[in-house]
Amino acid sequence: MTSSIRNTLIKRVTSILVITFIAVLSIVAIMIIYTANTNLKNSEKQLFQALVTKGNTLVVNNSQALIEMVNDNSFSAIHNLVSATVANDKDIVYGIFMDTDRLPWTIIYHQSDDENLTQRSVLNDTISLWASHLTQSSHIKINPNTAPMYSSTLNDTLVYEFAAPVMGLSEADSESNESKPLEKQILGIIRYGISTSQLESARVEAQSVTQKIMFLTLFIVLLLAFIVIFLAFLATRYTATLLSQPLAELSQATVDISRGNYDSPIIINSDNEVGVLSQSFDKMRIKIKETLSQLLLNQKDLNKKNERLKVIQNELENLNQHLEDKVNERTAELKAVQNELLKSARAAGMAEIAINVLHNIGNVINSVNVANQDNCTMLKRSRVSGLIKTNELINQHNTNIGQFINDDPRGQKVPVLLDKLGNSLVKENEAILANSIRMNQSIGIIGDIIANQQKHAKDNLYIEEFDLESIINESLNIQKINFDKHFIQVTTDFELVPKISGDRAKLHQILSNIFINAQHALINNSEDNRLLNIKLFAEQQSIVIVIKDNGYGILQDSLTRIFQHGFTTKQNGHGFGLHSCANLIGEMGGQIEAHSDGPGQGASFVIKLNSTYTQITEKSLLKE
Repeated sequence: MTSSIRNTLIKRVTSILVITFIAVLSIVAIMIIYTANTNLKNSEKQLFQALVTKGNTLVVNNSQALIEMVNDNSFSAIHNLVSATVANDKDIVYGIFMDTDRLPWTIIYHQSDDENLTQRSVLNDTISLWASHLTQSSHIKINPNTAPMYSSTLNDTLVYEFAAPVMGLSEADSESNESKPLEKQILGIIRYGISTSQLESARVEAQSVTQKIMFLTLFIVLLLAFIVIFLAFLATRYTATLLSQPLAELSQATVDISRGNYDSPIIINSDNEVGVLSQSFDKMRIKIKETLSQLLLNQKDLNKKNERLKVIQNELENLNQHLEDKVNERTAELKAVQNELLKSARAAGMAEIAINVLHNIGNVINSVNVANQDNCTMLKRSRVSGLIKTNELINQHNTNIGQFINDDPRGQKVPVLLDKLGNSLVKENEAILANSIRMNQSIGIIGDIIANQQKHAKDNLYIEEFDLESIINESLNIQKINFDKHFIQVTTDFELVPKISGDRAKLHQILSNIFINAQHALINNSEDNRLLNIKLFAEQQSIVIVIKDNGYGILQDSLTRIFQHGFTTKQNGHGFGLHSCANLIGEMGGQIEAHSDGPGQGASFVIKLNSTYTQITEKSLLKE
């Protein structure tokens, strides 16, 4: 069982860690790819913007420089300017200057130029028509299908033409309209075709660098994830062993004790609560063993003394008044035998106390077992398998994860499914933590029971001040799993009452016994009709706790014997619980009563605690 809990804990925690890291790694990978693509697109936009800025600046500057040359009809100057511009920039594949009639004055290609323009005809291609209508600088992408005359300049690369009008005054206009304000007019169009080869090279280089950075980042993240998962596995295995091994040893020891084997020592080398509990159990085991041994010896001695007493009584009857001296001697012997009987009775009482302690500890251990079984059930029903399937689906589309999440209906459900699975795992962890807290509280109560019995054996006084409402809530919380399992609806009605001085461990034992009895009484009811109500209020000098259920009820002839030792109405009962409650209430200076109107009418237990219990106990001890 311990090995199963340990292995289950290691598998579940490791699986959760692995799946979580894989999910996180997938998200990081998606973010890295998305960021890289975004940065690459931004780089392409910036490079293209730089090309546009370069082309517009070039044609605007040329248009300014060409104004005087056009007015002077300086064909050679225009040719030299365009030729020098094309020659000085290897990205410029051609340069053209044409007038407003689309008649070219010069056409320069990057590899060669054509200076004989006398045979040039009007340019009627699509690009020239576009450029002739410009009133400011602009650009257009050249499509060889619609402008075949530029095909020889493209060389399988994308080319943009940048063009700008040359704005100025013609020479005739300036001479004929000297007295009127003159408006600028278009003298011609300067055009340059600029290749994107360097832009494409820069884009390819940027893409290569981005991919290298992306793969390096993914490798580092993956390496770190493997390291963290490995370390988490080692830590989980160590923690699981550290937690489960002492509990396994203690559980085996309690099984041995429950079978009547008191010879096996309980040795757990631990300085936490489990270690303290094991030491207390071992001391209790030794005391119970010694008490049982002494009880057997006393029983044998008692039988012998009973036989001897019968013989003495027969002798006394025969001798009667005639053997007065002998009667006195026998009377002295009889007193000695009676003293021995008192000692034997005291030993029997100690055995009864030990049995009651074991019974109360058994009640609390039952809550620990229920909480532990609930944890195991939640671990078996965990939604980790769903998370694993989701991760497998993501891994199947690792190469196109962005498209899968955006376009595929299954991929669109992945983020929502991951969120739901994450919430489910968080709820499971919270439930396991709540059960662990209840187990720690139960173990603490066991320690309190044992410590209380040890202190009781020493000085018969262990008093502290506490709040009754908090004690009742703690006991209800310990039984919560059992109540929820059997659909028992618990309601409380607590009035403000003063704190009480007493033994909180004893009160825990009393409430646990009554709550367990109520649970057994309610099981025969239908699931929607299992009610348990707890009231707390002050009444004169007493503080009253009323615990009422609508279960099977109690027979009238059983009400007078319900607190007797060994009396029980359960098939497998032993009659220790309510008898122990009555004794503990009596030790606390209070009283307990049981009420029922008969079978099917439910039952209620009324506990009355004296608010002056501290003073009463101290005075009684002083008298003793």
